[in-house]
Amino acid sequence: MNLSRFLVAVPRKGQLISTEEREVCCAPTELDTVFAAWPSNFQSIYIEFRLQAFDQILWRKALFLKLCIPKAFANLHNLRSLDLSFCSLRGVIPDLSTMQMLEALRLEKNFLSGTIPTSLKHLRHLKVLDLSGNRFVGSIPRVLCVHLVCLECLDLSNNCLTGVIPREIGSLSQLRELHLKRNKLEGCIPGEIGSLMNLEILQLGDNLLRGQIPRTFTTLHHLEEVGLTGNYVNLFLPHEILRGSQVWRILMVNRLPNMVSLAICSVMAAVYLDCFLDAVFRAVYLHLRLH
Repeated sequence: MNLSRFLVAVPRKGQLISTEEREVCCAPTELDTVFAAWPSNFQSIYIEFRLQAFDQILWRKALFLKLCIPKAFANLHNLRSLDLSFCSLRGVIPDLSTMQMLEALRLEKNFLSGTIPTSLKHLRHLKVLDLSGNRFVGSIPRVLCVHLVCLECLDLSNNCLTGVIPREIGSLSQLRELHLKRNKLEGCIPGEIGSLMNLEILQLGDNLLRGQIPRTFTTLHHLEEVGLTGNYVNLFLPHEILRGSQVWRILMVNRLPNMVSLAICSVMAAVYLDCFLDAVFRAVYLHLRLH
């Protein structure tokens, strides 16, 4: 391989580069896709001279020679956005806790496995965490819900996560999107989700959830999209939700038959039953008077 044509494009340490070049690195070079297979000390040198200058690395659909997340990425202390989606990556997420400035971490549609690392709790500026479409197992780490207070989008859908939805999720006050669909989550939907006043999208479908829709959902005034089907959630809606709340309106618009129609039918059945019993009592009364 001719290395000279790649090294020319690599800024030397201390060399001034344009503002535009500093912002985004979208197209990985051939060396970018193979350096993960080098010894760790060579990886660190390459990171320092090649990638330190960038604020964002957006390498969607890149094909790495070694199909794992390079550990040397942890040396990018000033990086704000890392996107390695659709890269066929395998293995586990390395320790990225030193990337203190990271605001967006997107690793969707790979083959990453293991548990979601608790070390991600150190990324306190993180606004977007997308780990969807992988093979993660275990429970949702409670510490992430406690420490990642800047999160606006959390997407853990399409994995193999188990356990319950942690009540600490109500601490993510800035959250606008919560995607947990297509896992193996169980237990009841925590009422603490009702504390997420900025929530716009809530996707919990295709899990093993049970119970009923929490009454606290009536406070989610900004909600625009709800997905709850494919669970064992109680089909009868709480009466507070039947009073024109935002959740009720969304369910009506989406015509979710197993959550809305049955609730309507239950009300209508009660009305018809009351009319029927009234008619029976009247008939019995008249029969007794005539005899």
